[in-house]
Amino acid sequence: MKIDSATSHASPQTKKAPDQMNQQEFLMLLTTQLSQQDPLNPMDNQQFVAQLSQMASVERLENISQSIYQLAMAQAANTSAQMVSFIGHDVRISENEITVEDGATTYPFGFDLAEDAESVEVVIRDENGRVIETLELGPTSAGPHDVDWDGTDQDGSPVPDGEYTFEITARDADDQTLPALSFTRRRVDGVTFESGMPRLLLEGGGDAGMGQIQEVARS
Repeated sequence: MKIDSATSHASPQTKKAPDQMNQQEFLMLLTTQLSQQDPLNPMDNQQFVAQLSQMASVERLENISQSIYQLAMAQAANTSAQMVSFIGHDVRISENEITVEDGATTYPFGFDLAEDAESVEVVIRDENGRVIETLELGPTSAGPHDVDWDGTDQDGSPVPDGEYTFEITARDADDQTLPALSFTRRRVDGVTFESGMPRLLLEGGGDAGMGQIQEVARS
């Protein structure tokens, strides 16, 4: 189990632009203005109320900003805790990249159908985009399915080790395209933090974000 926290978590330092003033500065300016006004020509009540309203608006904005920041920090902490709990578990990741080593894929891959399909086609390409194999799966039920590929090309020859991608095309009885979500099944090896955001470190290399997780297998 490993956790990489090279990126430190520090509260953002808000920089005030030269033409901005905070609540305390505004109050001091207003107090000074009131103390130095001409008793024979006092500040107009409407103008005074407008300035007080402006100060109240500044205070509300500062409070809202602080609340949003605290909410974001709480959410980030909760997400980090969730992702750390995935270490050692198998997860289903939304991706269409696979690795071949010693003539076989290093982890399972497949697709998830929203509804039954009359036919499903799996096209496998090399890292140059060239089609090396096409698998015709025929009628397939809704739900997740792993693809059984033996690591050979269209001529039956073993493909070289390296990186490959796969594309899924599912069609119904009317030859209309159906939604199909590609995935790989990976073991979570650790968690890293990039720019304050956690990412899963996957066994065999690569990483994934929280939004890519489709399913977590609990042991």
